Amino acid sequence: MNNIATSSVEEGLDFGFNLLVGPAADGGQDDGVLAQRLLVLVQNFVHPRYAGEPELALDALEELADCVPLKHQLNRDQVDAQMAWLRAQFSKDSG
Repeated sequence: MNNIATSSVEEGLDFGFNLLVGPAADGGQDDGVLAQRLLVLVQNFVHPRYAGEPELALDALEELADCVPLKHQLNRDQVDAQMAWLRAQFSKDSG
């Protein structure tokens, strides 16, 4: 299992985004229609992330992860671990 090096939800969201942005760019270079979709998903993440809506940002980040072609996600295990860690943080906050 991968270690999670973030200590706050905000850091975790940023780290998760950084894990995905490179593979998203690679996927977008292969397919112009996909590039448009990925750009919308990036926007869907950025707006709530910096508007103080971290749970909405996580939803968008998970959607972005699902949209990036797997052949470009060489770090998918780390992405999945990061998403699970983030979801656990929200569970702690609501429980």
